[in-house]
Amino acid sequence: GESPSLLHTNTEHTWSETHSRCLRIASTLSSSSLGINSGQVVSVIGPNVPSVYELQFAVPMSGAVLNNINPRLDAHALSVLLRHSESKLVFVDHHSTSLALEAVS
Repeated sequence: GESPSLLHTNTEHTWSETHSRCLRIASTLSSSSLGINSGQVVSVIGPNVPSVYELQFAVPMSGAVLNNINPRLDAHALSVLLRHSESKLVFVDHHSTSLALEAVS
């Protein structure tokens, strides 16, 4: 319910809010616009921030498989992990954008 699930800087969410937010993300993942099917891999490259926290719940709620990738890896290691996992979608924190672009090029 109403007890906090997330406290980060100036952000606070209750478990009810977190559940609602994760359901919306999960629904979007499996919608026709993104088309992520059950069992497909969704990768996340980012630090421990609220958006990444929510993906920890939302991706499995959608039926997809979550692949957390350490943002401290180099582009070659990211590339290997993304190819090996056969990721269908990759979420990237804005601090890791250039690294992720290098990994997929």
